[in-house]
Amino acid sequence: MSVYKAAILYGLPESMLRDRTLGLQPVTNEHENLPSLGQLPTFTANEERQLVEHLSYMASIGYGHTRSELLNLATDWAITLSTGRSRRRNPDVTLAKPQKLSVLRAKCTSEETINKYFAELEKVMKKHDLDNHPELIWNIDETGLMMEHNPRHVVCVKGMTPQAITSSRVKTVTIIACGSAAGIRLPPYYDHSVMILFDGHKSHINLTLSAWGEANNVVFFVLPQHTSHPLDVGCFGPLKNIYHSECQSYMRRNPGMQINRYNIAEISSKAYNKGVCAENLISAFRKTGVFPRRRYSITPAKTAPSAIYTIDHTGDHVHSIVNSQDVQPESFLDRKQKNTESSGDNQNARKRKPTIMGDITSPSKKELMMPNENVKKPKKTVKEKKTKNAHLSPVPGPSAYCKILASSDTEKEDLCCVCRKFSPEPMNVAFTIELVNWGECDKCGHWTHLKYCSQVKVVRRHDEFLCPCCE
Repeated sequence: MSVYKAAILYGLPESMLRDRTLGLQPVTNEHENLPSLGQLPTFTANEERQLVEHLSYMASIGYGHTRSELLNLATDWAITLSTGRSRRRNPDVTLAKPQKLSVLRAKCTSEETINKYFAELEKVMKKHDLDNHPELIWNIDETGLMMEHNPRHVVCVKGMTPQAITSSRVKTVTIIACGSAAGIRLPPYYDHSVMILFDGHKSHINLTLSAWGEANNVVFFVLPQHTSHPLDVGCFGPLKNIYHSECQSYMRRNPGMQINRYNIAEISSKAYNKGVCAENLISAFRKTGVFPRRRYSITPAKTAPSAIYTIDHTGDHVHSIVNSQDVQPESFLDRKQKNTESSGDNQNARKRKPTIMGDITSPSKKELMMPNENVKKPKKTVKEKKTKNAHLSPVPGPSAYCKILASSDTEKEDLCCVCRKFSPEPMNVAFTIELVNWGECDKCGHWTHLKYCSQVKVVRRHDEFLCPCCE
């Protein structure tokens, strides 16, 4: 069949078929090597693959690029490669809104911490025979509800921007939730050991709680710091969504009224009953790997942001350790990644007390909860410093607030020549601060309390003053 007949039969351009038959254009099944109309791509397929890998890595550790930042990055790289303008062609790249992750959570949620947590959890659950008792595994946590709710989507005419009436932003109400791996909300009484998972805030753990747990057959298990509770994962999200919907319904049913401390309990209780339900509780404990106990329910992608904060025994970050024998020239993307990883080294780490994780009734945890005996002496306050050095001043102070100075440390010349005291007697029983004026006798040179020990209340400039002893 001729090229002309094939072009007529299959409806293809004759020039394209002739270029293929003559070898002017490659014949291949690879989509990336097919010719395309318009300007040639800026990056090669290999360069685009490197850019995609860099973007995926940065997004996995919590430092993803926005669309504008991607364009700037690609432009800088194109200038570095001297290949002209950049253009994205890879279908694997998409624009997604990242999930917020604080620096503390990124630092604390490392593979080492998670492995240590699950090892401690397995040890405690086997010790107290909790592997087959989900009804004995509880989680307690708190969350805050704003009286100003977030409006939900409403139906309106296209092109219209609707408004929603909300309460004033006044206070945040804290709700404490407690649920078990079996889907029960409030803890009943059991003769078997009961394990309660909670965070290790310093106000939550102490020796008194540990002793009470041992006496009442309750195991208090501290979760790793700055990590999510099962209630955070599966219950508090639906709870807040339902709460905002309930607030919007309440405002619609009661025009002109606001959410306040008197009605928020009624509104939030409906959200609590629906959000902290049996289905969500069972799902929350399953997703966090507590029950059934599964270590790898927390994937490496979840702990990837902690990679740049992971430090080895030499003090360098793991990703910054390079063998001097295998040093190769750094590319543009390698330098960008290295700058991000080395930023963790610049954080000024403060010395903190060892954190507590796991069963607080163990001897090692009790030792950490013991009060520190090497307590530094409190620094002297400004008031104590002034009190110590007040007698060095040749002129007595004007305020009766310093009446404690009328002691052996006070010089006789600093006392009133009439009452022989630093402060007048009426000021010793006063509950307010009042300035006491002094007057120096022009004859004897002694000082006297004006108003209290002399009939003169004010001595003006160039006035002659005599104390009662010299009158």
